[in-house]
Amino acid sequence: MKRNGKKDKPMTAAGMKSKAAAGIKSKRKERTANRTAVKQTGRTADKPRISGREYAAKPKKREWIAGAGLTACLIGFFMRIPLGRITGDAGVGFLAPAMEVFTLLSLILLYGMSRSVAVLLRYRIRREMYKRARRVFKTAMFFTVFLGAAFAAGLFFLSKTVAGFVALEPMSYLAVAAVSPAVFLTALMGVLRGYFQGMGTMVPTAHSRLLTALVFMAAGLGFGAVFFRYGEKVAGLLRNEEYASAYGAMGAAVGLSLACFLGTLHLFLIYAAYSGTVRQQELKDGSRYVESRGQIVSMLITTAFPYILCALLYNLNYLADQRIFNYAVNVREQGAGRVIQWGVYYGKYTAVVGILSVLCVMAGNG
Repeated sequence: MKRNGKKDKPMTAAGMKSKAAAGIKSKRKERTANRTAVKQTGRTADKPRISGREYAAKPKKREWIAGAGLTACLIGFFMRIPLGRITGDAGVGFLAPAMEVFTLLSLILLYGMSRSVAVLLRYRIRREMYKRARRVFKTAMFFTVFLGAAFAAGLFFLSKTVAGFVALEPMSYLAVAAVSPAVFLTALMGVLRGYFQGMGTMVPTAHSRLLTALVFMAAGLGFGAVFFRYGEKVAGLLRNEEYASAYGAMGAAVGLSLACFLGTLHLFLIYAAYSGTVRQQELKDGSRYVESRGQIVSMLITTAFPYILCALLYNLNYLADQRIFNYAVNVREQGAGRVIQWGVYYGKYTAVVGILSVLCVMAGNG
């Protein structure tokens, strides 16, 4: 090869050693400079200085996200009180098994899978393994869609068995069947929330929580009133007053399914808006090795299992309490008013205690 009419001389062994030594010295200098910068300023020399406003904005953002989750819980507890006035205490009692079964299944599909997807994606995104992150997301979506569809179908077709055996409240099968679409939608919602959390943002999760809670309150009360009036006609034909409250609970469950649909749609729209940026990042990834779907599913299950186990043990109490309570009342042959008594407990006592607890937490964080 010629440069300016002259041939380049081949590099000798001594020249190669001196060049390697110079590279090692430059790396040592860079490490020393970074260590000195970290001791003095808390940041490395190659990173830009972060302003005080950015430091102040991070705690505020975390507080806002935590406040959004607490507000969603507050709305969920509060809506039980007006729902009891619309459908009666019996309606809240019929809705309780459906809500608790939905809560348990959503802990598996929504909470467990979102945390698992977030952990796996965060590990790959930080190392710029965008192709592997994409495969994790797709595999998690297919796996949870299958799992959510299986749970939803089983809950719908076995609603009478679930209501009669799990909660010992046969008339609540209408609400249990109506809540089954929400179970499938929470599976999609869990993967999407985990995707955004793995990408480093909690804002879409906070938005979807607030949107779901607000729509559930409005649609649950609205559909509860409409279905309760229809149930009164059914109760008049069948001469059983419990059908009015049972249909009212079914209407509230339909409102929950609608809320989950809008929350999932909201997350899908955000994902579609940012999919182009993610694809550009994938083009920069030159890695070839990608995990198999079986390996990813195994990692999803093992990562989600501790979260699911802790959440199930913590949230299983209401469903277990209702079954024990109904069993004890039935044994004493006092089952005529059991659903009303449980509706008072679930729709008033637990609502008030939950509201006060959330307000205390919000006051402590504030």
